[in-house]
Amino acid sequence: MTQNPDYLNKTPRYVDFSFCGHTQRSQTHLPLIGAPYAPSAFGEKFISGFVRNPLNAFAPKGLSFTALPIRFNTKAEIVILDFLPT
Repeated sequence: MTQNPDYLNKTPRYVDFSFCGHTQRSQTHLPLIGAPYAPSAFGEKFISGFVRNPLNAFAPKGLSFTALPIRFNTKAEIVILDFLPT
């Protein structure tokens, strides 16, 4: 587990899955433009959802906000992941 998905590139390769903290999906998502600001060194690459590069991970959109108390076109999200044996 990591709070910031930017650390995914530093996760050891023997880790099969990582659950990341959220980037709030940048709180604002403009049609046709996307996120005007993504609080990640990798832009929107790890902004939300399942990530399969460099490893399998999931980053939720989150519930709250960071600097400004607004969310536009980005719904808050609570995620329940069920892990089943293979």
